[in-house]
Amino acid sequence: MIAQLTDLHICATGRLAARVVETNMLAERAFRTLAALRPVPDLLVISGDLTENGLEEEYRNFVQLIERYARMPVYLIPGNHDRRAEFRKIIGHLPGVCDHPDFIQYAVEDFPVRLVMLDTVVPGHAYGAMDGGRMGFLDRTLAAAPNRSTMIVLHHPPFRCGSNSMDILNRYLLNPAGGRSAVMLR
Repeated sequence: MIAQLTDLHICATGRLAARVVETNMLAERAFRTLAALRPVPDLLVISGDLTENGLEEEYRNFVQLIERYARMPVYLIPGNHDRRAEFRKIIGHLPGVCDHPDFIQYAVEDFPVRLVMLDTVVPGHAYGAMDGGRMGFLDRTLAAAPNRSTMIVLHHPPFRCGSNSMDILNRYLLNPAGGRSAVMLR
């Protein structure tokens, strides 16, 4: 069983996300729920926006939740609220986080379903992209075992999802530089 969390937006202690929402309490509630699941999930995937501002204190708060509640392997990718340098500095000890020189993306081959963890972050922007280096990684990874069951994990949805704000942003994922993109479905 695979458990998945996303958009935790963990803040520095005493701060609110967007100055409105107590996300730390909500994230802890989600982790407590995860810890109480029976059977225990085989792994946990967290698909981006671990933090609200990509600050080291926010990542340290995130690590405390992982250490306290996650009793299974944890695999994660960044979202547009995360910052790669701080992400790697504080949680680089987790599997795959430091495998790629430019992006936080990697493949997990240890389970019946292969995980392909893709980094779609464009620093400083809310939208995501799958440009040449990222598409090349995806193409090579899929080609290495074309008949293997695979789950692709990314933060930005590569299809119309029915949310106007997300559907506007995901048009950049389709074709950020006029080149080929295989992930956007219209």
